[in-house]
Amino acid sequence: MPSETSVRLSTCTLSGALLWPRAPLPAVRWRVSLAKLRTERNLLASRASYSTVSEPVEVTINQKHCRTAKIGTEAYYADALISLAHVHGHGMTGMSATFKNIGMGLGSRGGKQAVHCAKDAPAVDKEKCVGCAECVAHCPVNAIKLVHRKAAIDGETCMRCGECTVVCPHGAIAARYDDLPRLVQERIVEYTYAALKNKKNKCLFYNFALDITPSCLCIRLSERPIVQDIGILASRDPVALEQATFDLVKAQKGLEASILPRAHRKGADKYKALYPGIDTERTMRYAEEIGLGVRKYKLKEI
Repeated sequence: MPSETSVRLSTCTLSGALLWPRAPLPAVRWRVSLAKLRTERNLLASRASYSTVSEPVEVTINQKHCRTAKIGTEAYYADALISLAHVHGHGMTGMSATFKNIGMGLGSRGGKQAVHCAKDAPAVDKEKCVGCAECVAHCPVNAIKLVHRKAAIDGETCMRCGECTVVCPHGAIAARYDDLPRLVQERIVEYTYAALKNKKNKCLFYNFALDITPSCLCIRLSERPIVQDIGILASRDPVALEQATFDLVKAQKGLEASILPRAHRKGADKYKALYPGIDTERTMRYAEEIGLGVRKYKLKEI
């Protein structure tokens, strides 16, 4: 593995509602409507599911937290992978970009719950539950029964697939996300390892450091960006890319009109200010530890 990786940065300028790089990335020309981008992003967030179509592939990885990982079939058997990730904040990882995009995005429903929280079965809100039994019909291991016309989940039988949280038409069942952020970060990295395991030298990663909002895109609202737009970063090394993105956000002056509570000066950790209990760089350190890339990089502006 090389000691240093190249990361390319294409800086951008705004012209009305259009976004133009000063120089396009190799073989790519960008012309993006910001209004359309935000609309499509919010539509995806409102669906609250990145699930794949077929049964997941159980990928053996033998890592610290996960012996196996449930990866979407279509993603795992694809010949190559190009990741396009929007950079923003997140309450469990600090910064969300390439690793969250792949490690969470390409996991199956059960994989997503395993990444968020490996211990507890989903919780039923008895007030919202109307006893329609949709969850009962869809549970693959018959772990749900109606008790007094309310859904009840057997935690011993439940396989943590998350199917019930998706099919419930009343939003009465929710996954339990109560694990330590550091553990979630490391499981996301391990799931990324699983998704890329059969694609050596067949991946390209892009981080869109534009409209860098403070919260997860799953939230159905969008606060003001915490820093000015930076540009589009690209690399074949996801670890170097993530580190370069984090460093560039850190180097910016925070926008005082945003919800950023402090750390407005250049060089201050913006994500630590938003989420004091989270060490964003734990993601990059752990990814380097398990061989997904190197944190040292050389930034080339194009």
